[in-house]
Amino acid sequence: MPSINININFIYVAFSIILFSGALLPLFDKYGLFGSNIYMPLYQLLAASIYLLSLTFFINNISYLKKIIQNNKIILGLLSYSIISILFSSNPNITLIKASSLVGTTLFGFYIYKTIRINTLIAILLYTFLFLGLVSLLWVLVFPEMSIHGKGMHYKSWMGIFAHKNILAKNMVFGSIISAYVLISDSFSSRYKLLSIIVFTISLLLLLFSTSKTGLIVATIVFIFILPLAYILLKSLRFNDLFVIIYIGVLLFLLVVLIFVYNNFIDIIEYFGGNNTLTGRTLLWPFVFSSIINKPIFGYGYRTFWDSSYSYSLLSNIEWAPTYAHNGYLDLLLDFGLCGSILFLFSLIYYMKSSWRALLSKNENSILRVTFLSFIILYAITGTTIVAQNSISWIFFIYLYLYSFNDNNYIIDDK
Repeated sequence: MPSINININFIYVAFSIILFSGALLPLFDKYGLFGSNIYMPLYQLLAASIYLLSLTFFINNISYLKKIIQNNKIILGLLSYSIISILFSSNPNITLIKASSLVGTTLFGFYIYKTIRINTLIAILLYTFLFLGLVSLLWVLVFPEMSIHGKGMHYKSWMGIFAHKNILAKNMVFGSIISAYVLISDSFSSRYKLLSIIVFTISLLLLLFSTSKTGLIVATIVFIFILPLAYILLKSLRFNDLFVIIYIGVLLFLLVVLIFVYNNFIDIIEYFGGNNTLTGRTLLWPFVFSSIINKPIFGYGYRTFWDSSYSYSLLSNIEWAPTYAHNGYLDLLLDFGLCGSILFLFSLIYYMKSSWRALLSKNENSILRVTFLSFIILYAITGTTIVAQNSISWIFFIYLYLYSFNDNNYIIDDK
């Protein structure tokens, strides 16, 4: 069971997680403290301060940074590629800014890994999602004009203290995964388990009122299929081999059916209040595919396609103005081309192999690794990109990736 001392590092990490979750920005923007886009000056200052503090830590402990880099060359290669993509970027200035932010975000993930044990981090995340959930509920009640979509296709959908309902939904699915893990884990006391029930309930409530179909589908797959299967394999429950084979077979069959329905469910979508284009995604994707084919090897440079002239012709053919492909894998190909995407694929394969070995060796944390991996893979199908600057999903992926290969490699004992 983790023991948490409220110290400077705890506050620093918790604040950074809240900032990188995308929370609070609309609140500050409402009063003109940030501005109206990604170049929000105060946000940039806070994020840059986190990057700088992380960099300063590793400058003072350079041997630890060298060890991380030597043991994780794939991640280093991906970061290097994001910087190198400036050379063939469609907008080099934006690539420089966003690639630098990606490096800074990854450094923060390194920092957390080197200073906080995994169960302590999970406890911090639990408190953080409790804060995000409670404040979102409060904001819906007190400031509905700021926290509920008031017009358009998302009318009456909750977004809480986030800028969009889909951002709220993704955070709540993440929070529900963390709380579910605490609930089934043997490493946490009854106090944390009670807290996890509260966080899980609030997260699901906000997820439902966000009306995010992607969030609901991902949560359904994770909690009905992935998490139970991982738990069965971990605990070696007294089921015979035939039961496990049947369960896996049913799981795969249902996943195939779900994917089929997801691509052919005009009537179902309309019944739930959507439309037969997956809320416009299927109109967007063919144009994205054509753009990928134009520059398939190296891509357009990290996070620049949607801010470049290449996207103008694409946007002229649809009735809305997306800022990303609404598919993380397509965004990867736009950003990195095949070269960088293959690097990321290797990192996923290594992570997957390590998590599977840990699960078979009865490492309890493997449940979280497998479940989180499923979360980011599934969410990328119709959601945001995986390799993203200032993203708690990317930070936690980096943490678990490092943890998967170096389970006991810590600097600070924070028990």
